[in-house]
Amino acid sequence: MTIAQKVAVNTRYTRSTNVERDRGSRSITEAYLPTTGGLALLDEIRGVLDPADTPRAWSLTGPYGSGKSSFALFLHELLGAGLGKKVAVDVLSKDRTDLAACFRECEPWCRVVLTGSEEPMPRRLLAALDEAASAFWAGRPGRNPGIVAEIRLTRETGEVTPSRLLALIEGLQLALEKARAGGLVIIIDELGKFLEYEVREGGSGMFLLQQLAEQAFRGRLANLLLFVLLHQGFDVYARGMGQKLKNDWTKVQGRFENVSFVEPPEQSFRILAAAFSNSLSAAEAQAVANRSRSAARALGTAKCLPTALDVDAAADLFATCYPLHPLALLALPALCQRFAQNERTMFSYLGSREPHGFQDSIKSLRKVGDSVGLPDIYDYFVHNQPAVLSDPLTHRRWAEVATAVERAENAAELQNADETTNQSAALAKAIGVLNLISRSDGLKAARAVLRRLFASERAFEDALQPLLDASIVQYRRFNDEYRLWQGTDFDIDERFALERDKIGRFDLAAMLCDRAPSEPVIARRHSIETGSLRYFDVTFVNTQSPRAAACDNAPRIVLFLAESRDDAAAFDFFRQSATTTEIWVLHRRGSAIRAAIADVLALEAIQRNSQELGADPVAAREVKERLRAARVSERAAVNALIGEPARSVWYWGDLRLEAGQGRSLQRALSDTMDTIYRKSPLLRSELANRDRLSSQAAAARNRLFQHMLEHAGEPGLGIEKYPPERAIYRSVLEAGRLHTKGTSGWALSAPSDQDDPLNLCPTWER
Repeated sequence: MTIAQKVAVNTRYTRSTNVERDRGSRSITEAYLPTTGGLALLDEIRGVLDPADTPRAWSLTGPYGSGKSSFALFLHELLGAGLGKKVAVDVLSKDRTDLAACFRECEPWCRVVLTGSEEPMPRRLLAALDEAASAFWAGRPGRNPGIVAEIRLTRETGEVTPSRLLALIEGLQLALEKARAGGLVIIIDELGKFLEYEVREGGSGMFLLQQLAEQAFRGRLANLLLFVLLHQGFDVYARGMGQKLKNDWTKVQGRFENVSFVEPPEQSFRILAAAFSNSLSAAEAQAVANRSRSAARALGTAKCLPTALDVDAAADLFATCYPLHPLALLALPALCQRFAQNERTMFSYLGSREPHGFQDSIKSLRKVGDSVGLPDIYDYFVHNQPAVLSDPLTHRRWAEVATAVERAENAAELQNADETTNQSAALAKAIGVLNLISRSDGLKAARAVLRRLFASERAFEDALQPLLDASIVQYRRFNDEYRLWQGTDFDIDERFALERDKIGRFDLAAMLCDRAPSEPVIARRHSIETGSLRYFDVTFVNTQSPRAAACDNAPRIVLFLAESRDDAAAFDFFRQSATTTEIWVLHRRGSAIRAAIADVLALEAIQRNSQELGADPVAAREVKERLRAARVSERAAVNALIGEPARSVWYWGDLRLEAGQGRSLQRALSDTMDTIYRKSPLLRSELANRDRLSSQAAAARNRLFQHMLEHAGEPGLGIEKYPPERAIYRSVLEAGRLHTKGTSGWALSAPSDQDDPLNLCPTWER
């Protein structure tokens, strides 16, 4: 058996958690590992279960993949009933028996779960409230309380106001008290999406959040617990709003107790250890244990172990997580936390079969002792993690490391890539990773640390010396660390700001027409049913370029780009000039598209005008990578105009089209085409129904004309065998009842209103 066949990673840990989708999942609950922060929050929740007035609203804030949703899902099961609760309590009892006992004795709670989306939060909360109330009383004897039907009726009638919602929640709490339930818990995941909607549309969601938090403060027998999960603070989402609104949002945030969900990397080691399993033989396991203990002692002596790990604990961890090299294991959580999406990226890497992913890397391991090291992790991040481009400072550090590694790899190629030069390139990657995560103390590219990557001192020296000779690596004696940094005097941020100022305020619609001409949007169902390929051309307009002339009154989609409330208010005025063949679209995110285009223009100007880049490979690479990322963002913003129709409002005349998703939009486009071309014939002939006939089709049509003139009295116009003109005859003249057999024999005749399968009468009359 190979190493790959002897090692497994629990796939539960390799995918992200969604509270709404994954609730009730026993496997996810069993796999949850309570962190220090999570246990502290559960302790706090236990303290507010009594009827006293006290804050009961929390905002769980942290970056992607930091465990917010996993905690919320675990809490959801703890407050439930049946098997899910038993499993959660059993998991909790392994760390805190007192907490487990408290939640074991709790009566079941009514649990409301919803995930943020591009829609009003009150409407989405009402739907979640209806589902939770129905589910809570579904398995209980007797009749449901009246509040359940009242919630359902309100949802069906669409009367969704904050005051109405609060009254329903109040009524639900009363019903839960009578049922001797634990209380009502509301969990709102991805709250940021609702907040973004508030910024754009100015809904009532923020006011509702404040009132919910205040209602949760009031103690009673069936308390209300409120949890919101988001990636950044409320104030970040309020950027660009007026000062008064910012102050209002700050007041709302003050109603919530903020819990930072950024766990130290040491917490990730517990989850890593739980995720790994292997089927090594006793002798193999002992060999791995011996190597692990040796590595733990060396790293402990170099003072490179995390404070939470002593030598014995580190040795056990290294052995459990084999075949990850000890240095790779220590670096991975910190790398994911600083440059990616925390535990989500970490376990994506472990489950990844992409090139350079963990599952791909272990295929090359041949014997016990071989491992997946820092160079492999470097390759994975460079090739598969575009998130390293998001922050300019972070990307500069990556660019410098990548430039140095490329120099090392080029040197290896020039020397015919013998084993020593290959080892030098791998060492450069390892030093680069350690440079990226190193601090003043802890894990860093010290000599004693790098030595652990090689079988002998001689092998290490042979790999290191070429890097020193080529000035790819420099040794810093004051802190015993090797570094790859080249540095650069080119201040890209300052130059970027200067170029953005030079660009000024351009005509967004005209710029889009020049830079991103959209592909025509085909009305698929209409085209298939009618046999005519019909489509809408796409054009961009705004208040600066309010009208673009249509060509021959052809169908088109006019995208109106609003960048302010005033622009959006002017939309109705501008679309009064719409023709019957035009669909007008109000897109309120014009400012985001402007920003994306301006970024690209500024970076293109830097690349075009900055002669210094020719002598500064680090800066040149950074500009190139940032420009590539900016172009991706620009393309995504433009593609979303048609690709994400729910972000816009669509009108055909005075009729508002349903365009909530791709299928809805296609249905609306085809229905519109049905009306525009209601008098057009249905010609299902690929030979004849074309803008420009091929030479073969034109010749076939001429021969068909000849048969019509000379053989109208014969079946099939006397066309023998199966030439192209026969196909045209059958699809048009025969199918359209233009050539029929009457009492006097076969003849060409006008279409009949009573028998017109191809809708030829309007054309005939014209």
